[in-house]
Amino acid sequence: MRVADLRQVEHDRIRKAFRLFDENNTGFIPSSELGNALRWLCLIPSEREVKLFQWELDPDETGWISWQGFLKVAARIWWPAQTLVTCIWEAFLVFDDKTTGHISSELLKNILTKVGREPIPIKEAEKIIKRYGRKDGIFPYISFIRDFTK
Repeated sequence: MRVADLRQVEHDRIRKAFRLFDENNTGFIPSSELGNALRWLCLIPSEREVKLFQWELDPDETGWISWQGFLKVAARIWWPAQTLVTCIWEAFLVFDDKTTGHISSELLKNILTKVGREPIPIKEAEKIIKRYGRKDGIFPYISFIRDFTK
């Protein structure tokens, strides 16, 4: 997506993320925080993508990324809300072949820690399961999707 295609609410959300990492209100964030700032927006770039963005936005390796650079990169990988919700639903439905609205917590843990380009640490998977999973080992993903995409 281009910056010009962002809705005002999306632009404001990106600015809020930037300001959280621009502690001294200088109009710059540390390039080392780029991935965290993008992840705060639930954009979830891979480590490789973060490195490429850092090289693009800070080619002289000053250690700083401007607001305009951050906005450009965030817009480029921005998911319109409905598209993101649809993609997450479809991902869960791959593993929920009976469309029950839940999968086993153990299956989710295996998916999160072993599948994809960048599996997450076991501790992170366990935090998600603890927050949204039931005590009987079932993970009802509806509330997770709702919270993740708001």
